[in-house]
Amino acid sequence: AAVAEVYVAGVENGIAKVWKNGVATNLSTLADNAEANSVFVLGTDVYVAGVAGNKVRVWKNGVGTNVTNGANYASASSIYVSGSDVYLAGEEEDSNFDVDAKVWKNGVVTNLTSGVGVSGYATSVFVVGTDVYVAGTITDSIAGQFEKAVVWKNGVRTLLSTGTTFGVARSVFVVGTDVYVAGQYYSSATVQNGRAVVWKNGIPTFLTTGNSNGIALSVYVVGSDVFVSGVLENATGTGTVAKIWKNGLETNLSTGTTDTYAISVFVKGTDVYVAGFTEIPNTTTAMVWKNGLVNNFFSQA
Repeated sequence: AAVAEVYVAGVENGIAKVWKNGVATNLSTLADNAEANSVFVLGTDVYVAGVAGNKVRVWKNGVGTNVTNGANYASASSIYVSGSDVYLAGEEEDSNFDVDAKVWKNGVVTNLTSGVGVSGYATSVFVVGTDVYVAGTITDSIAGQFEKAVVWKNGVRTLLSTGTTFGVARSVFVVGTDVYVAGQYYSSATVQNGRAVVWKNGIPTFLTTGNSNGIALSVYVVGSDVFVSGVLENATGTGTVAKIWKNGLETNLSTGTTDTYAISVFVKGTDVYVAGFTEIPNTTTAMVWKNGLVNNFFSQA
């Protein structure tokens, strides 16, 4: 069988990079003040989305193109490529410094929030045919400035945090007519700890109890198997445990003695890959887990 090639986007010592099997390619210089937030591979083409200075930037095979003009700060958190179409999810400040959730298709922007009494962040994009799904978060003055998890389909918003519940949506994955969204759930404004959650067609399944703070950061679905990566504070609040859940059953990827985060999950055949990082004082180390075992081929990142 062919050996899987593992791509990871990130930043190391102030330089945006993409790693292929642990070998880094620089996408920027220190002067660019850039970050690489998301990678998508289609055939032999490697697309990376992020921010350079205050502009959304896309790199294709290492060549960067600015998507926004820099008049206001903007960033892209997620990229999805379908055929020759490149989709980005992110946000941009307006002239009043309100933040608008946005999705770009081949550089053409669609606003997902208005910026008038509402701020928004778009953190994940997934495309099926002509349908464009975006997961994100809005903060509505009507809701008392509490965050609401949302998913947009072709620009039409559906609230995942309904009634008096609150939360954030971090990742979206679509299989057929089923829409999965990973994020964080608060049952009310007075609850201290969020619960890691995955919504399927708007119905939540909780992955953590709420005894300590947890969040689901990425979801990937294969057939009937739902894989979610995320993080949970340890019992004493002195560190975080990187976790992966398969159909709700959790596996710890770290011990909780340091702050460790499982940011993204990807499944290839029977192999489950998770990208994340761990923090100790003055040092952040990027890492990839394969089937629960860490592959530490990164330096500080």
